Amino acid sequence: MKRLKSFSNSAVACVCAASLLWISAFQLADNAQAEENPPETRTVEEYSGELSSGQEIANVISFPFRIIGYIVYYPLKFIFYDIWAWLFGAIFSGDGTSDSDLIDKLDDPDASVKAGALRGLAGSKCEAAVDKIIGLLSDPDETVRSEAVAAIARIGAAGKSAKLMDLAENGSPWQTRAAAMQALGLVKEKAALSLLLKAAEDRKWEIRFHALNALGNLGDVAAGPKVAERLKDSDRRIRAAAAWTLGSLGDPAALPVLHGVIESFKDEGPAFRASVVYAIGLLGGKEDAEKIFALLKSPLLEGDPFTRGAAAHVLGEMGFEKAEADLTRMLLAEKDHAAVFGAAAGLALLGRLGPLAEAMKAEDPYRRIAGVMGALKSEDASTVPLIADLLSDPYSDVRHAAIEALLGLGAAEGVEGLIAQLAAPDMQIRAWSLEMLKKISGEDFGLDQGAWKEWWVKNRGGINLKALFGKEQQPRKKLSRADRERSRLMWAKASRAA
Repeated sequence: MKRLKSFSNSAVACVCAASLLWISAFQLADNAQAEENPPETRTVEEYSGELSSGQEIANVISFPFRIIGYIVYYPLKFIFYDIWAWLFGAIFSGDGTSDSDLIDKLDDPDASVKAGALRGLAGSKCEAAVDKIIGLLSDPDETVRSEAVAAIARIGAAGKSAKLMDLAENGSPWQTRAAAMQALGLVKEKAALSLLLKAAEDRKWEIRFHALNALGNLGDVAAGPKVAERLKDSDRRIRAAAAWTLGSLGDPAALPVLHGVIESFKDEGPAFRASVVYAIGLLGGKEDAEKIFALLKSPLLEGDPFTRGAAAHVLGEMGFEKAEADLTRMLLAEKDHAAVFGAAAGLALLGRLGPLAEAMKAEDPYRRIAGVMGALKSEDASTVPLIADLLSDPYSDVRHAAIEALLGLGAAEGVEGLIAQLAAPDMQIRAWSLEMLKKISGEDFGLDQGAWKEWWVKNRGGINLKALFGKEQQPRKKLSRADRERSRLMWAKASRAA
């Protein structure tokens, strides 16, 4: 049974992740099924032995000596050992997870240990570790490389850009170059622009892909014309990445180029189409929304629910209220889950809660989950009672989605739902609920519902669930006057060259 999660890290999915967050939600219900009977509960029996008469006599005789030992031993141990051990630990080792300890763990042969240390160093923003972290961009383990990139993005790379740029240009194997480029993009190293543009023309498609992704994160509008050239790349994955990057740059000057490639949609796959629609949605205005709406209703997308879902989503992002009736029909009548979830996202962004409430009462569990995820995206607290009603849904995937949404909305019912699921027949949702409770509380009471309820009664007033689980909507990027002028000059230069 799949859980609520983001897109996989495959190349095509990465391109579409930013534009199609709604699509991950339908994976929750791919294997939705009725609950099975719970397994038998095993009990633990306690046994008590009986002392022999000889042991009882020995205990009576030795009792005074044991009392004297306790009186003498423990005070002396406290004075001469415990206090000094505590002071030594406080001064030199802290809680065992100091930055120096974590840096040492970066040399551990176990990839999971290194990955955990990288997360800890990212959390403490340990600048002293940056050199070693950059070294791990060459680690053979993909998870370690990803955590190293994330750590650099969190800590920053002040004074280390030259080292990152050298790895991005000359690192081996190619995964090292890719990781270094991602790090440069995330720290927004402007000096890396020319390097990344050159890499976007590399003969290896993986390097081109990661260079374009890094350029999107870098956000320099001067990259626009060169990125637009990749819309004609021979590899469909690169064409999709280029469209996503143009949208991420936030430069409306790219709109004519993006509209131009719609004419070739019939020869393209869903990833490229969806990325183009996403980019237009980020950059365009009312006139562009009209074109996307016409595309949504056109025969061209009849067999492509993936792109239709993307179009429904961005129409909501653009505030195109004229699409409400069509999105409602998609949500409540269509069978393909990509279109259903896209419509839910679009309606949520338009603030239309009625269709979402209707979807939460639908017979199809997919549609119920779509309604829940739309309610979360709307960030409207008035939907909490409707979502809470689904905590007793017969499908564990629906309950899972409901809890996620309630936590994201900062509702106490989310924690109560987690506690209730500790007794669910589904082992996976029990395990997930326990991990979430441990994350929220910092405690571990296992599957003991009574202990968790007692903890919640004592602590519910002091926990900000919204801060833990809420997601801020990203505002549309606004270009400065200087960026607009740079963009105009670069596009004019590209036009003359063409």
